[in-house]
Amino acid sequence: MIQAVQDLKRLREISAVVVRHGFGELWDRARIWDVLGRRVDAQRPSREEVRATTARRFRETLAELGPTFIKLGQILSSRPDILPPDFIAELSHLQDRAAPMQVETVFELIEKGLGRSAHQLFASIDPEPMASASIAQVHRARLASGEDVVVKVQRPGIEEQIRSDTDLLFYLARFLEGVIEETGIYTPTGIVTEFRDAMLLELDFENEARNIDEFAHNHADRPYVVIPKLYRDLSSRTVITLQELKGVKLKTALDSLDSPGIDRKQLARHVLEASFQQLFKDGLFHGDPHPGNIMVMEGNRIGLLDFGLVGRLTKQMQESIIVLVLAISLRDPDTVARLLYKVGVPDQRINLHHFRQAIHDILDRYMGRKLSEVDPGMLMRELVDLAMKYKIKIPKEYAVLS
Repeated sequence: MIQAVQDLKRLREISAVVVRHGFGELWDRARIWDVLGRRVDAQRPSREEVRATTARRFRETLAELGPTFIKLGQILSSRPDILPPDFIAELSHLQDRAAPMQVETVFELIEKGLGRSAHQLFASIDPEPMASASIAQVHRARLASGEDVVVKVQRPGIEEQIRSDTDLLFYLARFLEGVIEETGIYTPTGIVTEFRDAMLLELDFENEARNIDEFAHNHADRPYVVIPKLYRDLSSRTVITLQELKGVKLKTALDSLDSPGIDRKQLARHVLEASFQQLFKDGLFHGDPHPGNIMVMEGNRIGLLDFGLVGRLTKQMQESIIVLVLAISLRDPDTVARLLYKVGVPDQRINLHHFRQAIHDILDRYMGRKLSEVDPGMLMRELVDLAMKYKIKIPKEYAVLS
């Protein structure tokens, strides 16, 4: 009963934010006010807000609704097979910041997660967090052995909040399925299902630890890549302790034209080589390699951070990608069409002749360009968009890869 009352209160909060950002008509069509008993009083969007793009208002709605919805937006930002490019661009700017927890709370959470006092486990912990996000907070620390580490501590109650919010999202998704325009071949409940699975996996730091172990094994003979050492005895489902990588973030290094000791060509080769090995040898790749998750270390080595989101490719997937790249390079629309149809999951029978012609038109636009003039990300997005138009569901691994 108490949970039902809390859910109803949360649904009212969500409804007020949705109306304030100009999406009230959607709630009207879904008859959600019938569930709430009355329309939620909320400030109407200003004329300027209404003129803003739908994508921007969607981002602002998610940002205001808190941790679960911010994470939803961040996960959706890596899924061009679900959302159109303008939404992807907006959601890529979604910032996940939260008020920092007091260091005393962090100590309590470490003791609860690891079973021993933080003062017994660490020689020191910096009271100022390196980062404070909605799911976890990160602190620098030092071990009795003198090693510098970082400790990521999960916020209390965040799993319960995410489970509660995703339960409500399922509830809302069922209402919305009958009234919103069809977006590709994904239903609202299908999107929520994938999101919930991804979120619960990210909340399990033991899963991230397994990913780190696997990355460390794969890159053991690649001196140009550094994977932070995992301290297994100082990690659990809610706490993870890693070696602190010394260096600068990739974006910082590249923004400074005269960064000392940085050889841009060698750095580019290392990034390219690491990416190639992950995709075509390991079958395990970093799913969120933005410049903030790549460190530039001494000797132009690259250090990788944040292994909560990874992608996996089977041998068959790897072979399909190679053939796809060759077919695109050779401007072979027949092979591209057959391959997309083969790797995807068609929702219905399609007219392959029309599908091939549409691919031919896309490749035609790139005909005659130099390789350096082709934006591969844009080309992949166009092909994914075309597959969606023809109701071909592309496996999420390809979407994350693109």
